[in-house]
Amino acid sequence: MLVNGRIPSTSLVRLSTPGRLTKAAAASYERLNKEAGMTHGTSLALQAYRSLADQEKVFFTHYDRHYRSGRTIANGGKKYYEGAWWYRKEGHPVAAVPGTSNHGLGIAVDWDGLDGYGSVDFNTFARLAKKHGWSNTEGAKIREYWHWVYNRNNDTVLAALIAAAARKAAARLSLKKIQGYLGVPKTGLPDVATLAAWSKCPSGKPVVSTMAKIQVVLHVDNDGIKGKITKAAFSKLCATAK
Repeated sequence: MLVNGRIPSTSLVRLSTPGRLTKAAAASYERLNKEAGMTHGTSLALQAYRSLADQEKVFFTHYDRHYRSGRTIANGGKKYYEGAWWYRKEGHPVAAVPGTSNHGLGIAVDWDGLDGYGSVDFNTFARLAKKHGWSNTEGAKIREYWHWVYNRNNDTVLAALIAAAARKAAARLSLKKIQGYLGVPKTGLPDVATLAAWSKCPSGKPVVSTMAKIQVVLHVDNDGIKGKITKAAFSKLCATAK
């Protein structure tokens, strides 16, 4: 189990911009940053993963232990840490108590290059971010439009990639079976030898013919005839296996 602010370097990935995130979050970050057409998701390392020491540095920058009359203590203005109450400094943003921030889990980014809430830029980014598994829900509570948290379970782009990879793996296994029937190397790829052998493979009855065996793998009627349906199924299999 990963401990907030104490994630080992082997579990973190360096981003193309400053900072690091956990592996799944980093991969999603790069996909989203690319699709959004942004060149600077982060400008500082602390905008991504923060060690406990980093979190303390941020917290101590925005909070001190001296209450002054008129200080707002609601909405994150007053926090308890290390046996004492801490108060947000005038003009400073809210910061999480060290050891509780999603930055410390390596799944949060303070995204540069966004305009404020309601802007075209923000709304466009938010639509893209949602399908990639990123949410501003936590940031919105403290009016930080730049603060986004990743949830792998909500990453529909990743889910689609995983599904596509599974389909490709299954297609290559099927193609290997067909290659065995065709008498060519079992590469699992629609290579020259495979396509040549397929083009020469004749129709043949009864169902014990080579073509009929291939049709079983293709999940079409194994009548032994290389008709349109069989040819289409083979072409689709090859396209998926590429």
